[in-house]
Amino acid sequence: MNTSNILWDDEARNRTIELQVQWKGESDIKIEALNPTRVILRNDDGSNRSIGVHTEAGRRHLASKVDVVAVTNQLSGATTSSIPVSNIGSIVEGINATQM
Repeated sequence: MNTSNILWDDEARNRTIELQVQWKGESDIKIEALNPTRVILRNDDGSNRSIGVHTEAGRRHLASKVDVVAVTNQLSGATTSSIPVSNIGSIVEGINATQM
């Protein structure tokens, strides 16, 4: 089983959801678990705000909103679109993280 951290853009709600995805397979990817860990809210003025996901209810709610087909497509190109755990901090650098 593989674990990747990816960012999924929820354009309809003007946010990005950081997900930890457990999956298996090479050419036929099967997602075993989706665990939302952070929501990045994009404001109209270009600033962002990051909020950690700390409750099981919050994780379930966000996971139900995720486009699983889009995540699977992202994982299909895992060498270019997955984000190693060590790089997540640099992705959200500069975000106002006061409400984590």
